[in-house]
Amino acid sequence: MKRVMSSVTAIILMAIAGIFLLFIIASMDVSAPDLTDLIVERPIIPPNKNAYTYFEKAVASLYWVDDSDDIKNFLSDEPCNKIIVKEIISKNKETLKWIDKGVKCKVCQVPEITGFDTELPLSYKMA
Repeated sequence: MKRVMSSVTAIILMAIAGIFLLFIIASMDVSAPDLTDLIVERPIIPPNKNAYTYFEKAVASLYWVDDSDDIKNFLSDEPCNKIIVKEIISKNKETLKWIDKGVKCKVCQVPEITGFDTELPLSYKMA
């Protein structure tokens, strides 16, 4: 009986040691993978070739009438006061020039957002 008890105890101790060894082996760290091919590179675009520069100037020079039903009606092809619409268009000639320059650019890249405290570009503030 003593011999059976000592054999069972030895088997239990070996099982516990095996499980402990398994945890040690499983928890070993491996070297970090090479992720250099996943880094996003931001191209450097000169301001005169970046449409965002011109769109920002267009937003700064925009003349707009708040809550004008005439604009809504004009866009919906409904009757409206065309004098007010013509006035808005004439006051936005500079804005339309900036938009035209921006549309001709091939790239529109907003300023880089590098962290949570980065001030958002103008386009996000308007939305």
